[in-house]
Amino acid sequence: MKEKKLLRNIFVTVFLILLLTNIVFLFIAFELSGSLILESVLAFMFALLETTIIVVLVTYYNDIIKILNKDSGQMIRLENLDHPLLLKLSNQAPGTYNHSLNVEQLAIKAAQSIGQDTSYLRVGAYFHDIGKLKNPKIYIENQGHETNIDPQDLEKVARAIIDHVVYGQKLARASHLPDEVIEYIGQHHGSSEIYLLRDKLEKANLNAQYPGPKPLSKNAAILMLADSIEARVRGIKTISDESIDRSIENEFAKKIDEEQLDLSGLSETELKRIKESFKKTMQAIYHKRKVNK
Repeated sequence: MKEKKLLRNIFVTVFLILLLTNIVFLFIAFELSGSLILESVLAFMFALLETTIIVVLVTYYNDIIKILNKDSGQMIRLENLDHPLLLKLSNQAPGTYNHSLNVEQLAIKAAQSIGQDTSYLRVGAYFHDIGKLKNPKIYIENQGHETNIDPQDLEKVARAIIDHVVYGQKLARASHLPDEVIEYIGQHHGSSEIYLLRDKLEKANLNAQYPGPKPLSKNAAILMLADSIEARVRGIKTISDESIDRSIENEFAKKIDEEQLDLSGLSETELKRIKESFKKTMQAIYHKRKVNK
């Protein structure tokens, strides 16, 4: 995508520069009409100028294209799911790994529904929860069932859960993941509360929020919604199309009420399209599971 856009910009830039230099040449040639020697010298000078401009532009853009090609190669490797961090996640936190695969499906289809570029979003979805590698067993998706938390350990557990965002960014930087992916990791919970522990924290008069920032782009907001919706729907005891739709509606309302989407740039129309995309994708995922059973 970026390579095509860049090549288009190169051709447009070269064309406009050459057009401008030729207009200037014709204007000066008209002013000097009658002097063959001056016109010949002028023609040579402009031909030399145009050649220099082309060489400089091609050299400059060629370096940029090399960088983009390198980035594209890295993205292809990251999308193959054979990165050491993802392999480690699949072994040590299989529930989180499967959750990330479902989040990828949700996020990509939702982003496509509003015409967003999904180049980094796919990889961001795969890696968004790698910070859970620090304490994989404290997350319900890796336990198989909800476990009781000692009230004295509640605040400690809450802080450990919040820390998966910061630790995930640390792992991503150490593995030289793209900056866009690191930003997705940092924004995928925004400044929201810990949903699964919210009631327990309120009873204990404790407050635990993710550090943020809130999603700063449309794709970051889509990833946040996909992450929270996948987790919420997975927790439904009696799954049906109606319960899925109701859960998604509630999650959207909650994020909007908490103002988590305010900085994302998403319009009401786009949010409606994203919501419908989520409903279709989640229903398809759970219908497939029923068939497989």
